[in-house]
Amino acid sequence: MKPYIKTLVALIFLLTSSCLFFDPCIKDCGNNGYCDDGDCVCPDRFYGTFCEDQKEPSSIEITNIKILEFSMKDNDSIPYDTSDGPDLYLTIRGGDFEYEHGTIFQNAVPGTQYNFIPIEPVIIENVNEGFEFFILDKDGSVAYDIIGDGYFKYDSKGGFPDKVVSNSWINHLVTEISLKYIF
Repeated sequence: MKPYIKTLVALIFLLTSSCLFFDPCIKDCGNNGYCDDGDCVCPDRFYGTFCEDQKEPSSIEITNIKILEFSMKDNDSIPYDTSDGPDLYLTIRGGDFEYEHGTIFQNAVPGTQYNFIPIEPVIIENVNEGFEFFILDKDGSVAYDIIGDGYFKYDSKGGFPDKVVSNSWINHLVTEISLKYIF
């Protein structure tokens, strides 16, 4: 083999092997990041050498709470309303705020989904405190019966789910919370 061909082959080998052993992106960039000239380029919500760390949002907006399932009776098998279905009402509490939704779904029927879309933005400012919500049976001026509750707290390792399903520990209530993260 001619000397310049041997030199060319050696040079190609050195260049390719050095990239294999010293390229920091040899490990995949996580969380849909990509490698650009040896460095991971991370999506907006992540950072770190391999995009392994999650940024904390400055706040979280609740965009909807949807009732997927509920019971007509409490845990003692007593109906919420003896003549018709419960009148569903939503309150949310967390940190320094309390929100009451203006809508009441009269005579609710199990098997029907009900959406509590906030009339004004519901913003959780302290994302590490979380929030709790209650679905109540609101019958006029009578004390409210708690049909069920739910809780959500931001998880710094849990990604950014747009929707979270919550199962109440009080009574049978399954809800889906829709969220928007603000950075």
